[in-house]
Amino acid sequence: MEGGVIMGKVLFKGHEIFSVYDEPKVFLLRTQSLERLDVRTYAFMLDTVPTLWGQFETRKLGEICDTFLGATPKDSKADESNGVAFLKTKNVYKDNLDLSDVSYITEQAHKSRKSSALKNGDVLMTIIGASFEVIGRCLVYRDNPSPANINQNVIGIRIKEDIDLTPDFLCLQLNTVFGQMQVGQKAQRTAQFSLNKGLVEDFDIVIPVRDSQNKIIDRYNSLLSITRKISQNSEKLMLAEYTKSGAKIDNFFAKKLGLNSFIHKENKKVFLRDSNNFERFDIPSNHPDYLGLIEQIKSTGLSGYIGDLVTVSEDRFNPQNSNEQHVCYLNITEIDGLKETADPQILSLEELPSQGRKLIRSGDILVGSITTGDEKMSVFHATDDNDGWVASSDIHVLRPKNGVDPRYVVRLLKAPFVLFQIKSQLYGAAIKRISENDLLQLSIPNGNAVEQEKSLEKLTLMISDAKKVAEKISYISKESNRIIEAAQSNIFEILDNEKFEEFSFDTATLEQEMNSLREALQ
Repeated sequence: MEGGVIMGKVLFKGHEIFSVYDEPKVFLLRTQSLERLDVRTYAFMLDTVPTLWGQFETRKLGEICDTFLGATPKDSKADESNGVAFLKTKNVYKDNLDLSDVSYITEQAHKSRKSSALKNGDVLMTIIGASFEVIGRCLVYRDNPSPANINQNVIGIRIKEDIDLTPDFLCLQLNTVFGQMQVGQKAQRTAQFSLNKGLVEDFDIVIPVRDSQNKIIDRYNSLLSITRKISQNSEKLMLAEYTKSGAKIDNFFAKKLGLNSFIHKENKKVFLRDSNNFERFDIPSNHPDYLGLIEQIKSTGLSGYIGDLVTVSEDRFNPQNSNEQHVCYLNITEIDGLKETADPQILSLEELPSQGRKLIRSGDILVGSITTGDEKMSVFHATDDNDGWVASSDIHVLRPKNGVDPRYVVRLLKAPFVLFQIKSQLYGAAIKRISENDLLQLSIPNGNAVEQEKSLEKLTLMISDAKKVAEKISYISKESNRIIEAAQSNIFEILDNEKFEEFSFDTATLEQEMNSLREALQ
């Protein structure tokens, strides 16, 4: 094929499959006189020598399993005390049944739908959803809750009695790359992503002998257990480290006010939500003594306001004064509050909304006016690259006064004691919105430009130290995820003793590194 490189050929049920491009995987499927290009579905199979269909039996799911769909009965809702669990997409996750929000139907409705009544060992798969992340999720039903039924968005898969295939191995295969690539290839794209009974029955299922199935499951679960433990430990360690770092920052600002520390009714006052961000701090959802904190700050006589450092920008974008036909328009949803990045829309002057149109200049500090739950407001420091952008009405544009470093203001807006003040203004509000005036009235330590610069240097050093620890934790966690993803990409590879030992050695090494780091930080 012109422009393509034939990477290899395999025979599958009398058909020739050629690998045309290696990255991304593209294949030429030759069936008698017909030739067509296929993408990805058997990518990992072609990487296995000899190929899987040469090693193991491969059959269609409909040949080896009975499938069944549920339906939503009318006027048959019940409660937990006298009803039967009615499982939906929201309950079915990959190898995990979420019972936090279960619907129930009457016993009579359950009995009238015997064909979709669940039995121990049934494999459940979601087949309708808004995205690929929703459809294709599989789990093995294990009589909990019992009895139970399913609705039309979940398909039940029951292995036929004469087929030597375990439900756990079938579920694992469907949840890993081989199964999910088939979900992606076969799914219909209408208003929602969907699979139907016929499409699911057309899935190819690889069937090793029973001993190999059990070995794959045992080895995969052993790797999964270690990687999950590493992930859990990394989350705990990250939280502990940033709680400690946040306390240091709070104490730093307290000393600027002549206090030993800020006094809160709750000791847990700082949280980091994303391990990839090293300066984003959150506060808890409970309601500590905000007013007492503010009174404490103001009583020192050494406090001022954010309004002493910044003003609200009054600059507005006027299309008539623009030589450009397109502008970068920034909405609150396009500011990444975790990473302090912004990804604006490129709009023509005709598409530009008539409301807002706040002009952004280099050095401006952009603050989202609306917060949801415990999410901190999005904060973004504009640089030369952002000069001339236009902000929507849900973004406050603050302009530092002469001699004020915008980075220092950003540090203040991220400091836990300032977040507590913001929380006090939003507590109990139906819409979590903070006004420009409220921002300007946030209490902060007083200080001239020289003191601010010294503070910025010390704060940057604190964050840098915390960042080094976070990077180490993040590295271990990511490497752990990489190992389990590699095992998922081709679960049949772990039958090879050498390959499995390589995975096991790598996970054990990472677990040891995590334990050593935890001991060093205690």
